[in-house]
Amino acid sequence: MNSDSNRLSTSAYLGIFAGLIIGTYILPYFGSNSWVAYVASKQLGLSLVPFYIKYTAHLLLYVGMTFLAFRASQATDKKWLLVFPIVAGLFDLAPNLNMIPLVPTALNFVGLFLCHKEYGQAPTQQSVNDQESSRKVA
Repeated sequence: MNSDSNRLSTSAYLGIFAGLIIGTYILPYFGSNSWVAYVASKQLGLSLVPFYIKYTAHLLLYVGMTFLAFRASQATDKKWLLVFPIVAGLFDLAPNLNMIPLVPTALNFVGLFLCHKEYGQAPTQQSVNDQESSRKVA
């Protein structure tokens, strides 16, 4: 078990994860995952830098969610929690896969719920110490 000195509170964890999810819904309105805009810009000879900046920002949101899922998986020894943000990112950012509606949404919210649930139930070092001290008293 890792030390709790750098462990986020459960509400902070939920807020950061939800904020990252909200970002994945805002950025597509600016063309962050639109491969049509990419191809059109390329055909017209326009700069592709704006597309890459938006795409990278979108990708970094999923990297952040994957990091939070990793933290939850470390706290609970459930490595499968990493699957949800990774697969949601693939469905949100890969050409043709991003045309399938609601898959990233479902995976994001299932990942948020499970990671928050598991992270919130993970024993902290303080709770382990409290349990050990109560056993010594009894």
